This record gives sequence, C-alpha cells and structure tokens, in this order.
Amino acid sequence: MRIVFLLIVFLSIVSIKTVGQDLYINHLNMLNQQVQSAKRDSAVVHNLFALTKIITPKMDFWIDSLKTFSLKNKSEIGLLLWEIVDAEKVIRKLDFKEGIKRHLDYAKQLEAKKQVVYASWSYLRAGIIFARPSIDFVHKKDALIYYNKGLEIAIAAQDTNEIARAYDYIGEYYLDIKDYKNAIQYLQKAENLINKFPNKYLSPTILASLGSCYLLLDNEKQASLYYQKMDLWLNKSGLTFLEFYQSYIMNIYYLGYGNYCMKHQQYQKAISFAKQGFASIKFDKIKNKRSYDTYALDHLKILYEANEKTKNFSEAYFYLQQYNEIQNSHINSEQNQQFQELNKKYQTDQKQIEITKLENEKIKAEIKSEALIRYFLLGFVVLLSVGLGFVFWSNRKIKIQNKEISEAMTKGQTIERQRVAIDLHDNLGSTLSSIRWSLETIDKSKMSPEELEVNQTLIKRLAEAYNEVRLLSHNLLPEEFEKQGLIPSLEGFVKKLSKNGKIKFSLEIAENFGRLDKKIEFELYSISLELINNILKHSQATEAQIQLLKTDRKIQLIISDNGVGLANNQTIGIGLKNVQARIKSIKGDWKMKENTPNGIQNMVEILI
Repeated sequence: MRIVFLLIVFLSIVSIKTVGQDLYINHLNMLNQQVQSAKRDSAVVHNLFALTKIITPKMDFWIDSLKTFSLKNKSEIGLLLWEIVDAEKVIRKLDFKEGIKRHLDYAKQLEAKKQVVYASWSYLRAGIIFARPSIDFVHKKDALIYYNKGLEIAIAAQDTNEIARAYDYIGEYYLDIKDYKNAIQYLQKAENLINKFPNKYLSPTILASLGSCYLLLDNEKQASLYYQKMDLWLNKSGLTFLEFYQSYIMNIYYLGYGNYCMKHQQYQKAISFAKQGFASIKFDKIKNKRSYDTYALDHLKILYEANEKTKNFSEAYFYLQQYNEIQNSHINSEQNQQFQELNKKYQTDQKQIEITKLENEKIKAEIKSEALIRYFLLGFVVLLSVGLGFVFWSNRKIKIQNKEISEAMTKGQTIERQRVAIDLHDNLGSTLSSIRWSLETIDKSKMSPEELEVNQTLIKRLAEAYNEVRLLSHNLLPEEFEKQGLIPSLEGFVKKLSKNGKIKFSLEIAENFGRLDKKIEFELYSISLELINNILKHSQATEAQIQLLKTDRKIQLIISDNGVGLANNQTIGIGLKNVQARIKSIKGDWKMKENTPNGIQNMVEILI
C-alpha cells in the first residue's frame, strides 16, 4: 500500500535535488513503489534520518517529515531518531546538561535495540558539546572520549558517512588545540572518504580546516590550495548551504588567518581578520546562542591580545570585558555545574566498568588457582611442582592487573593536574590581566606623585602575580614529565624558580639515578612541588637545595632551606597532609628536622 505522505514528500522536492540528497531521495522514490512492510518502513526512516543530517535550507523539512512519518507508522526507532535531531535545539540554547543527557540516553537505547549504526551520531554530537565551546568550564579533552566512541561504532557498522564525520570532528578538535600534524592526519582521512560517497556537504568544512592547519604550519602554498577548493564548494558548486553553516566555515578561515598573524606578530592584520570573523557570526547571537558564544570567544581572544601587544590598552580592555562577560555567563551558572557532574558521572561509570572487569578477572583467576591447587594436592606428589608453578603464574598475573589499575589512577591524576593548570592559566591569568589593563587605562596626568607611585606599584605587583600564576600552571605537570620523566621536569622547574624568584634554588642529582617506576616518579614530583611551594610561602629563605640520591636499596629526596625554621611553621596544613598521603602510597618514610644553623630539612626515603 502506497503512503500519501511519501508522495507529498517526493512532489515537493523535485526542484531541490542536489549532490548528497539525490541518493536518498531516489531510494525514497523506489520505496514508495513498494508494498508497505516493516522492512520498507525501516528503510524509509533510514533515508529520512540521513537527509536530516545534510545541512541545507530543506533540513527542517526533512526533520518534520521524519517525525510525521514515524508517528503515522508507529515507528519506535524513527521517533527516537527524531528525538536525537531535536536534541540539538536545547544545545543551541546553552542547555548543555539536557543536551548531553539526551544524547547519551538515546545512544544507550539504540545500542540496546541493536541499532548501533545510529548510536554513532549521538556520541559524535555529545562530543561536539565539549569540543566546540571555547569556555573553561568545559574540558575539551573530554570530546575525544565521545568522538572515539562514535568512530568505533561507525567502523563496526561500516557506515562510511559517519566514519568520515568522526574523522572530521577529531581533526577539528586537534586544530582547535593547535596540534596541527594530528589534525591533518584525521582530516585527510575524512577528505579521502568524502570523495567516495555522494554527501559532499562536509567538504567545505574539511577543506577549510586543512587550509588552516597548513597555514599555521607556515605552508602557505598548500593552505592556499585548500582555501581555493573551499571557496569553489561554497560559491560555484551549485550547493545551497544554511547561513549558520557558511558562517561556521568562514569562521575557521578567519580564525586560521587571525592565529597565523598573531604567530608572526602581525598584530594589525590579526585584528582585521578577527573583526571580520566576529562580524560574520553576529547573526547567530539570537538564533543560535551556543554557536555565537563559541566563535565570539575565539575572535575576542585575538582582539584583546593583539591590542595589548600594540599597547592599545583601551581597546584591549574593551574586548577583554566582552570575552569575560561571555565566559562568566557559562562558568557561573548552576546549570553548568550540573552539566559537569553529569559528565563526571558518565566517565566514572565507564571507569567503574573497566575496574569491575579487572576485578572479575582477578577473582576468576584466584578461584581457578585454588581449584587447581586442591586438584594437584589430591593427585600425585610428583605433580606438586606443576601446581606451585601455576600458583606463581596466577599471582604474577594478578600483580600485573593491579599495576594496570594503579597506572590508570596515576593517569587520572595527571589529567586532573592538566585541567587545574589550564584553569589557573586561563581564568586567574585573564582576571589579573584585566585588572592590570584597567590600571593602565587610568589617566595618570591627574594623579599626585603619591597616587602615581601607588598605581605603578599595583601594576608591578599584578605583573609579578601573573608571572607566578603562569609559573605554577606550567609546572603542575610540564611536557617534560610526560615525555622524559622526573629529572628533566625538576631541572626545568628549578631553572624557572631561580630565574623568576627571590630564593636561589639548586638541584643535585646522583649520576646513577636513572628512570623509576611511573607512579614513584609522579609522586616524587608532586611531593617536590608541595614542599617547594611551602618554602616559597613560609620559609623567608634566600637559598634552598633539592637533592635526589640513590643507593642499591633506597631512594632519597632531600629538600632543605636556610629560612626561619620550624618555629613559624608548626601547623600541618592540607598541603603537608597531601605530602604524607603521597609518601604513604609509595611506602616511603618522611622526616622533617631543623637545619643548622637555621632552616628546615625534609628527607623522604623509599626502599627499592
């Protein structure tokens, strides 16, 4: 039986067939000739859903068609897919909590119904909630969790469209965090796949992103080729794009050139590109608050930093105010606290699944060991050695599993340090800069000598505070620690301290020290940071020394100073309690005693 609804759909779209839509429209046309059945209805839903994801002026029409058809034919999957598309509306209104909740709920429902090919889309859209906003309460790195989940499902379902989309999203993520080589790797995969199927609407985005990557790697010739291809798709391909999608593509272009000019200290050009980018998105302020905030923050950041570099403090302050106004509207809302809690809950659930899996394997291994041992004891004495060997193997396997759990916890601490470092640098750093620029803009010609002196002193102190915040954020977990370990990290930290601080720090490391277990290195670095911070805050010292010694049986970390000693430092605060907990976690010993003639010596010993 033919459906009147489908006939109306086909008659209304005869004049808008374009690359990308043709395939699905032709499929719908053929399906309209078939007798109604569950299989036929499922195929109609699939093609209508595919059309809702193609960004054209008819996108809303396809969304309504999907809903109407699913209601008329009581298609549970169709209505669920319509709910996924409809969830984008709450995200545009900055209701991130509701958006992430819906997408994760829909993805789980689809997986439970064995409709994994559609679950990929929900995970990818969940990832965008984290990746696109340039605001600090959202941790961009979390986007990869959802992107990789969507990519995994798309690959398993062999859905070329969604695989290409996942590669594009991951590539744009790496472009956003300035990892251009990784971005190019994923974007080129997306470009190769997009050339193999009809939906070309992702092409301009991929080409614009590739152009920006090559531009920021100073390969202007290659960047120009990609930007030219982007322009052909936008203006000469005959495709019709929604206004907000065109704005998004041009945003990538303007932002690429803005950051390129900042990199090469061409600040006036950077201001020009940022203003063009900012102007191109203003229409979105009412229609799509999320998109406007996302793009506006990127351009405002360039505008206030470039104006600061050119000593135009009045303009810098103006743009920084706008930047902070948008940023604070997100950070201070109760909704976003709930959003973060929801995200943490999801990630905790995922981690708990992994931990439970490891624990179950551990229990199974133990049960198997005990059963085999009893069997061998009841058997021949000759086989006792085999039983003991099996016990040894089983215990070794459990130790390996426990080590994996420990490494996972260390990795989690590392990620948290990186997040704290970003928050310190961006939030507190921006606030201090804002205050300093406010003072810079005050008319000094009307000040008395005393007021002028106070003003200059405040500016100087704010600059010192800003430098201290940057130093602390950079050393919570430096790049050297990830790549080379404890020794290069401490060497870099001490070098910065001696250069920027009033206390002269020295570092002595035993020649035979070498690399240690990852957890021990992580804890020793964290302990060093806490004790050094204690010296900076309380000791009133002029000199401090850090020693790393190693013998065949133990490791020693000795941190000492020539300050006021224990008399003014009797209280054990949270920081020193953290030191105690870290030392206990690696089964070490800590002694704090008076130096001679003054100061404090902290000695941490670990048996190896």
